[in-house]
Amino acid sequence: SSSTRSSSSSSSTSGDDMMWALLSEVYARPLTAAASSFPSDGSESESAMPAGISEADNWELLLWAAIACATQWLRAHAASSTPLAVSRYQQTCARVRCLIPFVETLAEGGESWSFLADRQRPTPASASAAESARSGGAAGGSGVLLLRTLFGFELWGNLSGLQVLAHAPSYTADIPPAMLAACPEHASSAPRASGSVRPGAAAAGSGTSHKGSSSAHVFPEAFDRASLVLIWEWFLLEVAGAAPPAVLWAAVQEPVVAWARPRIRAAEAALREAHQVGRAGGAGPLQVALLEAVLRQTEARALLEEMDAADEARQAALEREAEQRRLEREAVSARLREQAEARRREQEARVRAREQERRREEEHRAEEQRRLA
Repeated sequence: SSSTRSSSSSSSTSGDDMMWALLSEVYARPLTAAASSFPSDGSESESAMPAGISEADNWELLLWAAIACATQWLRAHAASSTPLAVSRYQQTCARVRCLIPFVETLAEGGESWSFLADRQRPTPASASAAESARSGGAAGGSGVLLLRTLFGFELWGNLSGLQVLAHAPSYTADIPPAMLAACPEHASSAPRASGSVRPGAAAAGSGTSHKGSSSAHVFPEAFDRASLVLIWEWFLLEVAGAAPPAVLWAAVQEPVVAWARPRIRAAEAALREAHQVGRAGGAGPLQVALLEAVLRQTEARALLEEMDAADEARQAALEREAEQRRLEREAVSARLREQAEARRREQEARVRAREQERRREEEHRAEEQRRLA
């Protein structure tokens, strides 16, 4: 009944609110960035991680947040979406940015944990902060956060010394191998409703929404490895504001490494095949929707084709240059042969001339001797 659904929804929302309040207390942070009075001196005291919480704990919480955002994003963008679903998704993203530790890989090496609300916080000194954020950067002096992988494959080669918007960029981090190992390898092996999965995980993994199910009960092991990577990369682009590969391509013509491009295309095809609607073992709309969103945000298909075309054009230019150098070398060799042949003929002519001169002198001496005799 309507009253039952309303009661279940209210109970779920209340449970989520309690969970967020607990996180606010554990990390000693406000529920939203708007409620925080950030210092104006650039202090990063708000980003300090509390003692006693391990990196593995932070990672599990971060992945839980990514899954919660993804599932609520799907509901907010569904054809049957309601203003409440949209509002709840926006509220969850705001709380995630403020309360959930976020990790990035530094250009100089190592990883750094902070909070997205602090990283993306605008400062008066940054006049173009909003534009920087829209282009994938973070305001307040933080460098651009570059997406490092797509469908789990490394995008870049050596970017040592690279600067974007006058700062060395940072890079998105990979899900720890141990956490991926805890997930099934294939979609058909992903856990469904079973006692081995935490409550609500199987439902979230299939992309369905059960009345009263709480996003607090969605955990990484409910997904196969490729799906978890997809959710993570969607989160990096949609919620964390990571810059897609088009940013470096437009700024400095830095391409995705050639060996990764066919693997990225194959991974996209495998995801689409594994999760197509109606396929036995397919997980349904969540992964398909996230896949389309990631492809749309990264412009991967067109971008990879453009990079392939640029590589082909570059290779063709190199081949033309090599052919031109070969022809120039052959022309130089031909000139050298001609010059050598000319010198040889000239030398032979001088030898013949000296021989003729010698013979004339001998004949002249012989003639003189005959006259004297």
